[in-house]
Amino acid sequence: MYRCSLAASSYLAWRLVPVIAQPYHLLRDLTRRVSPEDVASCEEKYNKSKMVHSILRHVAETTQAKLEDLYEYMAWPLYTKYGHAFEAFKHMVWPFH
Repeated sequence: MYRCSLAASSYLAWRLVPVIAQPYHLLRDLTRRVSPEDVASCEEKYNKSKMVHSILRHVAETTQAKLEDLYEYMAWPLYTKYGHAFEAFKHMVWPFH
């Protein structure tokens, strides 16, 4: 069994890498149903992350900065301090909310 992965080289190339076989008892049970609460919380987190990425992408395009640098020096520290960078952005816009 093989999967595709990105090769680390001067150019991006696809190569096949063998997947390490794992015992079946360690694999996740994908047949279980997901509760509506889990779906709602995952969708909320996904939408917040999408908004943060949109904001950072706009800032990167406007200031000609690298998107990766904005994540490294701004967004990821906000995730550790506020739990999610969206919450930090929300406090910047609505300081008393």
